[in-house]
Amino acid sequence: HVALAVSFAGQVLVLHDLFDLTQYSITWFILFASQLALAVVMPNFVHRVLCSVLCAYCLFILLASFSVPYMAGSIVMLAAAWLWLHEFSYPKHMRKQQAIGYGLILALIIVKGIALYRFRIIYWYTVNFDMHSWVQPWMGEVLAGAVMLYVVWQILKRFGHGFSDPTTITALIVTVILSAVSMEARGITVGILILILGFAGSNRVLMGLGIASLLFFISSYYYLLEATLLHKSKTLLIMGLVLIGARWLIMRITSTGR
Repeated sequence: HVALAVSFAGQVLVLHDLFDLTQYSITWFILFASQLALAVVMPNFVHRVLCSVLCAYCLFILLASFSVPYMAGSIVMLAAAWLWLHEFSYPKHMRKQQAIGYGLILALIIVKGIALYRFRIIYWYTVNFDMHSWVQPWMGEVLAGAVMLYVVWQILKRFGHGFSDPTTITALIVTVILSAVSMEARGITVGILILILGFAGSNRVLMGLGIASLLFFISSYYYLLEATLLHKSKTLLIMGLVLIGARWLIMRITSTGR
């Protein structure tokens, strides 16, 4: 614990000097690279988790400084998905992958939460955000949907389902529909992805984080003032009906196959 405290105290001192000596974007790039290196090198589990969170957040700020903030969430999402999908592929590095994976998942929830509230909590006073950026929020959601498709396809392949399998086709179509609907309710894709990764790996911590993030993003969407309650209720109703219909259809296909 003392070593952990000393490490982060030293990093804060370095951060203070970096902001005085270098340009803003260069500072965040150095911080991103250093946190990534520490997450890989340092043997302490908690240290790796925290460095992974900070690494993802630095990437978020770095891309935002170049007016492309909405890409960071999808990049972190892809990295976290790859780590958890290959959790048991490299036994010697499993603990390292788990630590970094947990850090990226936590960072993903934080980054999506900040984006959901238009950076007013943390981001507002950290970066002079250009609201006229060519990168729009829906682009990040499209990339998040692509990551969801990748994860679903990898899990289906793991269980021996081919591309022409009815179960595979149904699951991919449902994933596309959910991704399209969640462009209205941003962040829900993240919760579903975490829940899928946790269920696929029998990881109760990930499943708990997925459920908690789903509740957070759904409630946040419902109480945002950008749309009427009727519109938001319709969006959530459609998502619920799609999930129920997908479950019924997949169970019917699998029972027929038997």
